[in-house]
Amino acid sequence: MKIGIGISLHSNAQVAAMEAVSQARKAVSKPTLAIVFGSIHLQQDQVYTGLMAAGLDPSIIFGGSSYAEISPAGVTYKSLSVLLLDLPEANIKTVSIPLQEDPLVMSSSLLDALDDWQPDTNFINVGLLLSAISPGRENEMLAAMRQRMSNLAIFGGMTCGNYDLGMNHPEFWKNYQYCDGVEEQYVRLAALQLPQNRYTVSFGVGHGWEPLGPTHVVTRADAGTVYEVDGMSIVEFYRKFLGRDADEQFFELLVQRYGLALQMEEKEGLLTKVKTPVKIDHEAGAMTFYPFENLQGRRVNLLQANRKSLIAGARQAAEKCLAGLEGKKPSLVLAVSCSQRGAILHSRSNAEIEAVRDVMGENVPIAGWYSGGEIVPLLNRHKDVINENENLGGTGFHGTTIGLLALSSMETPKQIVVPKRIERSASGRDIEQLLKQSEETLDSTESFLSNLSRQVYHDGERLRAQSKVLHRY
Repeated sequence: MKIGIGISLHSNAQVAAMEAVSQARKAVSKPTLAIVFGSIHLQQDQVYTGLMAAGLDPSIIFGGSSYAEISPAGVTYKSLSVLLLDLPEANIKTVSIPLQEDPLVMSSSLLDALDDWQPDTNFINVGLLLSAISPGRENEMLAAMRQRMSNLAIFGGMTCGNYDLGMNHPEFWKNYQYCDGVEEQYVRLAALQLPQNRYTVSFGVGHGWEPLGPTHVVTRADAGTVYEVDGMSIVEFYRKFLGRDADEQFFELLVQRYGLALQMEEKEGLLTKVKTPVKIDHEAGAMTFYPFENLQGRRVNLLQANRKSLIAGARQAAEKCLAGLEGKKPSLVLAVSCSQRGAILHSRSNAEIEAVRDVMGENVPIAGWYSGGEIVPLLNRHKDVINENENLGGTGFHGTTIGLLALSSMETPKQIVVPKRIERSASGRDIEQLLKQSEETLDSTESFLSNLSRQVYHDGERLRAQSKVLHRY
């Protein structure tokens, strides 16, 4: 097994791609798989031109646009990262299909595209899945894929648009996949067969969001679009806690820090389902939550994210993933984290990846991206993920989580290139933008705490008034 990792901060997308590939080729001259993620701020067609100019075979490329890039250098923005792999005796096939509305049709089309590739019980079968941001019905697609090809464990996520612009900006939703060219609405699958006598695979997922306040009931919803909670407009429900003074654009950014946690059946209680608001319709008084699920009548709690809890969630995901290797040492870690986590962690984005490396090992190479949604199994051991009798087996589509895939090789990987430090230069405009975001975050936190205090006070007054009435009776 050979691993090569390259990363570039060059502002010219074509040059950045060529630089990153050149670095990674120092370790892997003939890759069997290339995992590439380029910042959404780069010109995506030029990224692909650079990859071709660097001599990469388009059939082995898996990747697309991302909010931020993950490498041994940590979390970098406006960069391009390349992971080249040479996996001896592995059978790898990549396929692509256009994104489709019907998840069952998409599942069937994707697996049909594999043609003669079939999971083999003598191998560890893993599928790396990358998709454009869709209507959010990936869980239905993944369930259909499991039913038809149960011994294929799926890991991956979405590509990402310009998250910082806010949900109602068109560039927020515009994202790209590298599928024999640059596409906007495609799904890419890399199917891997890894010899069982050479490799072990495990998974981990976590979030770290903290529940806030009492349980509420969604009293009016149309599938994933919510209109009322406890009989109150969902927009008013959020403004009651977060403040009524913020303008619409800032409110849209603010609400993404406060998701909803679904109360689940006990048998599903391994991981809280986090639903994040991704669209606000002020005219209709509605908010759409992602990942897609029917929320009518569901019991929910408001969730709050802070940097400490998110870092703790990343550590928990790494601990679960390491346990899934059952004592074996990881040789490589693939990571997919939500762009929302990156925005909340802000200047401490590296701390999330450092927490993972602290668990996995300082010298274990790590690569990945910040996404528009994560596709990760809930269970940790590969054999449990593909077990048809496991209720929590298979793979789920998540939001605001961090997902990990650890690959352990029986042989020590050769010629690893791990750029632990790269020169970073920030313009005055970038620094000014970071400062502005930090100040807005502080203002929103203060506003939230003030509103929460007032809400607690008013609730206490109502309870005291009710207590007096009860006492008279």
